[in-house]
Amino acid sequence: MASTHQIDRDPALAWLEALRKRIEATPVADPLEPAIIEAVYARAYAALEAAQYAHAWPLFVMLLGYRPTEPRMLVGFAHAFKGLGMPRHAALPFGLAAYIDPENPRPMLGFAQCLIAMHEAEAARAVLSNLAAGCEGREDLRALAEQAVALRDILERDVARHA
Repeated sequence: MASTHQIDRDPALAWLEALRKRIEATPVADPLEPAIIEAVYARAYAALEAAQYAHAWPLFVMLLGYRPTEPRMLVGFAHAFKGLGMPRHAALPFGLAAYIDPENPRPMLGFAQCLIAMHEAEAARAVLSNLAAGCEGREDLRALAEQAVALRDILERDVARHA
């Protein structure tokens, strides 16, 4: 996984940060208070937890209108799409969330699961291998690394069985 120092020099990430600042500075006709945004997020997240994806999706759409570069909003949006059976639509926000916050590799597991659902096993195996490698040495990510390795191993056995 790239170090934070290398990512700070990434022109695409600098552009994204500049965009985020411009969006935050743009006056909105009817801005929501941060507490209201958090309340809507809590409701959207609760809908995800209850597998009410059709209810969560429009809430995350609205939240992304206010905070389009916030990783947790992107991840929630992606989970709603994934839960609605639309992995192609879920893959991009998972990947974008991981790109915006490279210190948090958790969205990459969702990205890999989308690739699997899209029958892109080889790409999913590569993502899972990179995810497991990026979690090395981080105790807080041990369970995530174990999930990535287990899923990658299942894919490898499946490919070997069909070879």
